Amino acid sequence: MNARPLHGPSLEEWEEKTKLSELERQSVFELHDSCIELPLPAELLPTLSSSPIPQIYTPGTASPEAQLQTPPRSPTAAATRFTALPTARLVPQSSSLQRSLSTTQLLAESAAADSVIAQKGAINMGFDKPIDNIQQFFDWFAQTELEMEQDQEDIYRSYLATVLLYRQSCDDFLQCIDDTIQLFSGLGGDYKFVEEQTRALQNTCEDLLAKQDRLSKLADSLAEGLAYFNHLEPISKQFNAANEDICMSPSFLVMLRQLDESITYVEKNIRYRDSELYLMRFRQCMTRGMTYIKMYIIKTLRDLGYEIYKKTSQKGQKLSAAAQTTLLYAKFRAESQKIRPLASELEKRCKGHKEYYSLLTDTINSYIQVRQQLLSPIITANIQELGPYNDNVLDFARNGCGYMMNVCYEEFQLFYCFFDGGEEELYSYLELLLSYLYDYLRPRIIKENRIEILSDLCNIFQLQIIRDLEGVDVNNERNLAFSYLVRNILQDAQGRLVFRAESYIHNEIEKYIPTTADLDYPNILQSNRRSSIVLSPIASDVKPTFSQFNTPATLDVSEDSDGSVAEVSADVQEHTSPTASTMSSPPNAFTDNNVAWFPTLQRTLWILSKLYRCVRTTVFEDLAQEAVSICKQSLGTASENISMNHSKLDGQLFLIKHLLILKEQLAPFEANLVHAGKELDFSHVNVALSAFAKGRTSIFNPNALFDFAQSGIPRVIEISIDSRREIDRELKRICEDFIMECSQSSTEPLSNFITQVSAFQVANNGRSEKLKLSSQAFATPDSAYQIYESFREAVNARLSFTMRRLSQYLDDRKMEVILLRPIQMNIVNRYRQYYEILMNEFDMETLNKQPPTPESIAMWVSQLVEEGKEIDAELVG
Repeated sequence: MNARPLHGPSLEEWEEKTKLSELERQSVFELHDSCIELPLPAELLPTLSSSPIPQIYTPGTASPEAQLQTPPRSPTAAATRFTALPTARLVPQSSSLQRSLSTTQLLAESAAADSVIAQKGAINMGFDKPIDNIQQFFDWFAQTELEMEQDQEDIYRSYLATVLLYRQSCDDFLQCIDDTIQLFSGLGGDYKFVEEQTRALQNTCEDLLAKQDRLSKLADSLAEGLAYFNHLEPISKQFNAANEDICMSPSFLVMLRQLDESITYVEKNIRYRDSELYLMRFRQCMTRGMTYIKMYIIKTLRDLGYEIYKKTSQKGQKLSAAAQTTLLYAKFRAESQKIRPLASELEKRCKGHKEYYSLLTDTINSYIQVRQQLLSPIITANIQELGPYNDNVLDFARNGCGYMMNVCYEEFQLFYCFFDGGEEELYSYLELLLSYLYDYLRPRIIKENRIEILSDLCNIFQLQIIRDLEGVDVNNERNLAFSYLVRNILQDAQGRLVFRAESYIHNEIEKYIPTTADLDYPNILQSNRRSSIVLSPIASDVKPTFSQFNTPATLDVSEDSDGSVAEVSADVQEHTSPTASTMSSPPNAFTDNNVAWFPTLQRTLWILSKLYRCVRTTVFEDLAQEAVSICKQSLGTASENISMNHSKLDGQLFLIKHLLILKEQLAPFEANLVHAGKELDFSHVNVALSAFAKGRTSIFNPNALFDFAQSGIPRVIEISIDSRREIDRELKRICEDFIMECSQSSTEPLSNFITQVSAFQVANNGRSEKLKLSSQAFATPDSAYQIYESFREAVNARLSFTMRRLSQYLDDRKMEVILLRPIQMNIVNRYRQYYEILMNEFDMETLNKQPPTPESIAMWVSQLVEEGKEIDAELVG
C-alpha cells in the first residue's frame, strides 16, 4: 500500500502562519474593491496574448517541474487543469477582443472555464471508472481533497493573478516611462544642440545683415556726399557760359538750391579732403549767381524805367491821372511777378552772408533811383500847383500832406511787391520824396508869426499820426508810418509854435499893464450883463468857430501839504462855474460869456488851447505851468488894484471869480502842471560865517578852514511847483478872507461891544471891589439893545450888498450858497456870544426890550438870504 503523498500547508495553516494585520487586510479589501471594475489597458491585451502564461501555484502543491516529474494519477487531466487555468482566466482571444474587460468579467469567464476544465479533467482522469484498490482511492481522495482545497483558494489565486498582472503592467509602464524619459532626455540634448547651433547661425546671419546694412549705408552716404561735390562741375560750366538772362531759366533756381545744399554740407564736413577748395568754388558760383540776379533786376528796372520815362516826358502831351497810374504802378507790379522770386533769393542769402548785402543794396538803390527819376518831376509839378496863394499855408499843408501821403502809400505798397526787406532804404527814399514838400513848406513855417496858424499846422500833421495809429492793421506786419516821415515838418512847426508861445507869454501876459477900463469892476460885469440881455435872442445862433476842448477831462484836486482843507475850500473845489467857455479864438474876439474876463486870463487860456495837443506833453506842461503862474500873479495884482480903487470886497470877488474860471478851464488839459527845478540854499552859509566870525574856530587851524569851506558851500535843493495846487491854495485863502471880511463887517457893532466887555472883565478881575457891567456907560440896558438894533441894520445892509456883488461876479447860485453859508454861521455865532453876555451880566426881566434868541436870529438871517436870492432872480429875469 502506497504511502499518502505529502501536501503543502493548507489555507488555514497558511493564514495562521502569515496573519495579516488590520491595515494589511484593509489594503487587500481596498485593492479588491479597486480591481473589481478596473479595466485592463487595451494596448496591453495584445501583448498579454503573446507573452508567456504565468503559472500560479501554492506552497502545498508541487512546482511545475515537480508536477512534470511526479504526474498525478490522471496526468492528462492535471496537466490540462494546470495549464488551462491561467490561460482560460487571463488570456482572452485576441481575435474576439473588441474592448477592455473588467475584473468581474474576467472572473466570470474564469469560473466558466474552470467548470469546463473540471468536467474535462474528470473525464480525462478516468474518475468515472471504478476504483480498483486503496491506492487509487487514496489517489482519488487526495486529488479530490486537493481540488477542494484549490476550489477554496481559487478566489485568492484569482486576486493574486490579477495583482501580479497589474504589477507586471505597472512594471511595464514604469519601464516604458523610463524608456520615454531616456528618449526625452536624448531629445532635450538634441534640442539644446540644435538650439545652440540655430542661435549661432542666427547671430552670424544678424552680424552679416548688420554689416551689409552698414556697408549699404556707407555706400549711400558716400554716394550722397559725392552728389554734393558732383554738383560743382555742371553748375560752373553753365554759369561760365551764361549771362544775366540765365535767371529766367527754369533750372536757375534749382542750381541755386543745389549750391545752398552743397555749401551747407561742406561747411558741416570741413574735415573732408579738399573741402575748403570745394567750399571756395561753391561760394564763387553762388556769388556769380547772385551777381546775375542783381544784373538782371537792374537791367530790367532800367529798361522799364526808360520806357515809361519816354512816354511820360513827351512834349506837348500831358497824361491823365489814370494813364500815369497805369504807367507808374501797373507796369511795375506786372514786372514784379518776375523779379520778386529772384529778389527773394538774394534777400534770403543776405542773412547769413554779409558779402551779398552789397548786391542787395545795389539792387534796392537801383530800384529807388529809377522810381525817383520817374516821380520827381511829377511830384514837383503837383506841389507847385498846390502852392499857397495869398499866404494860405494851412490849405497848402493840408493838401500837400494828403497828396504826399497817397504817393508814399503807393510807393510803400509797390516796394514790397519787389522786396521783402530794405525798410531803412525805403524810408530814406520816402523821406527824399517828402523833401520836395518840406523844402517848399519849411521857409513859410519859419516866417510864420501867427500862433493860431502854427497851431493848426501842428494839428494837421498830428492828425496824420492819429490816422496812423487808428489805421494800423495788427495782422499785417508792414504798415506805413507816415508820421515818421512828417516828423521834421512837425518838429519845425512845433519849434516855431513854442518860440512864439514863449514870446506871447512874456510880452502879452507877464508884461501886460492893465488899463483903467480893465480894472473897472463891477461896472464891466454890469455892462456885460446888460449886453447879454439885449443880445440874448441872437446869442443862441452864434457858434464858436473852433473848439479845442473836444475831449473829456478830469480835474485832480489835491489837498494842502498839511492834509486839511477848509469847508469852503472843499466846496469850491467841487464847484463848477457856469462861465465856462472855449478860449480858442484870438485875444481880440471873445464871446459874450468871457468878455468880462481879465485880459491876462483870456490870453493864458487862449495860448494854452493853442499849445494843447500840438506840442509834446513835457513842453506843454512847462509852458502851461509858467503861463498859469504868471496869470495867477497878474490876477493877484489886479485884485489889489481893484481893492484900492473900489472896495476890498470887489477885489476879493474879482480874484475868486477868475481863479474859479482858471481852475475850471484847466480841467480839460490832461497834463501835470508841475514845475520841477533846482535852486541854491544859502541858509546854512550864514550860520557858518557867524560861527567863524565869532572866533569859535581858529583861522590858522587847517581843519577849521576845511570845515568852514565844506559847510559854507551852498546846497542844491530840488523844488516842485504844482500850479493846480497853487490855485487851490490861493482860492482857499481868498475865500476865507472874503468870508471873514463879510462876517466882520456885518457884526461890527457886536464885535466892538464884545471887545469892550472883554477889556472890562480883564480890568475888573484886577480890582478888589468888583463892578457890575451894567454900571458902565457902554453897557446900559438901553445901550445893549441899541447895539442889537445897529447889528440888525448892519447885517441887513451888508448881506444885501454882499449878495448883489456875488450875483454880479459869480452868477452862480450854488457858489453863492457855498460862500454865504459860513458867513451866516459866523454872524449867528457872534450874536450868540453877545446874547450869552447879556444872559450872564443882565437880568433879562429888568430890560425894557429883550433881544431875540440866537435861534431866532439864525432864522432871520436865513430869511434875509432867501429874500435876497428872490430879488436877484427878479433883476436877472
